[in-house]
Amino acid sequence: MGFTLVGDVAYASGHPGPTTPTTFGSPNLGLIRSDDIGMTWTNVSLAGTTDFHDLSVSESLRSRIYGLTGTSLERSDDDGESWTPVAAIEARDILAPASDADTLFATVPEGLIVSRDAGATFNLVPDSPLLYLIADQGGTQGGLSGIDIEGTVWFQSEADGEWASGGQVTGIPQAMFILPASGQLIVADDRGISASDDAGLSWEILWAK
Repeated sequence: MGFTLVGDVAYASGHPGPTTPTTFGSPNLGLIRSDDIGMTWTNVSLAGTTDFHDLSVSESLRSRIYGLTGTSLERSDDDGESWTPVAAIEARDILAPASDADTLFATVPEGLIVSRDAGATFNLVPDSPLLYLIADQGGTQGGLSGIDIEGTVWFQSEADGEWASGGQVTGIPQAMFILPASGQLIVADDRGISASDDAGLSWEILWAK
């Protein structure tokens, strides 16, 4: 299932559940949208045909959405109404940073890669850790945070800056997010949902499994 949130607007994809309205499509939801932070959902496109495993939208251009289905990266420039395949990549996570909708990061088996032309071409980011998940730190300095395949938290002090390591997650992380206002790291892993104010050196469990 893919999910992304920009402002109060959420986009999701995946497969229907036992109580999902039949209007959403089966066996794949395509792209669905919520304008009230997930209280209600409406179809956007590709109902019944597409399951985006990951989705990303940049704050700088909210009409542009990136979606990953299998090894095909697709892009929409009209709020998800129509889609164009732009590249073939085998990625675990994708991220369009808040500051630049033409930039897209992706985590692949070889490491962290980046596109500066809206997903058309990618290059390996030098000297980056072998990341599994990535998140935008936001703010004026930019920079990314990530979790590597061993569960270590990494972060940059500024955009394209050097990486420094922090603490550890527990087990296999499923999702991570940086709260824009506070910079707090939120992670879903084997413990449940946890928060850290010091790059994973200490954790507060918000919801336990």
